[in-house]
Amino acid sequence: MIVKIDKDNNLVKSIKKLHLKKYRIEEKRFIVEGWKLVKEAIKSIFSIELIIISERALDEWDKSFVKESFQGNIYIAKDSVFNSMCKADTPQGILAVVSSKNFKFNIRTDVYVYLDSIQDPGNLGTIIRTSHAAGIKGIILSKGCVDILNDKVIRSSMGSIFHVPYFIDENYFYLKELKDKGFKIIAGSLSSQKDFYDIDFSGKIVMIFGNEGSGITEEVLNFVSEDYKIPMPGGAESLNVAVASGIIIYEVIKKRDN
Repeated sequence: MIVKIDKDNNLVKSIKKLHLKKYRIEEKRFIVEGWKLVKEAIKSIFSIELIIISERALDEWDKSFVKESFQGNIYIAKDSVFNSMCKADTPQGILAVVSSKNFKFNIRTDVYVYLDSIQDPGNLGTIIRTSHAAGIKGIILSKGCVDILNDKVIRSSMGSIFHVPYFIDENYFYLKELKDKGFKIIAGSLSSQKDFYDIDFSGKIVMIFGNEGSGITEEVLNFVSEDYKIPMPGGAESLNVAVASGIIIYEVIKKRDN
């Protein structure tokens, strides 16, 4: 069923609230904007509650994969009303409300990415995208990380957030469990004497990547089994965490494939 809504509709007000983390947590749902991201959500195991289309996007809607694949509630809004519900600078004319997913943490893979207090949404989204591309089956986030359902995180992930299970580690419980199960916990350190080329990436591995400014917290460092450095012959002081994670993730995958 397709329903028209205006600016005074309660649905419009409830969707705007989801731009705040507090309401995303309370209501266990979040917003996805744009054709590609909505398509990725539909293709995933996530549940879409509803879709809203702007009037100017109706022609694109009529020929879209989304229309063919989605059987739930659909709403149409005037462009001005639709834009008021969006965070993107240039809204594409479609958004979806998606139910949050609580993945159950079962150790089903030998490689995890652990993110410690990552604060920049763009960095987090990029790391999720890289992990998805590399075939990582689980991402764990410490409680100090930016909200993974932040709209900028979702956009930066380019839809990969719907395809990699993620877990929030409130009190380092998952990290402790992995260490107890024999996982090697590895982390970068500028003071390390060992280049990452020399690290043994076989067996069960957790790759830790820390905060953009302060690095890995003391609490997480206590779990680290081995550290490494990424050589920078050009003399740069450090690398962006999303870039560094991409280097290490693909080095791990390459060595394991060989």
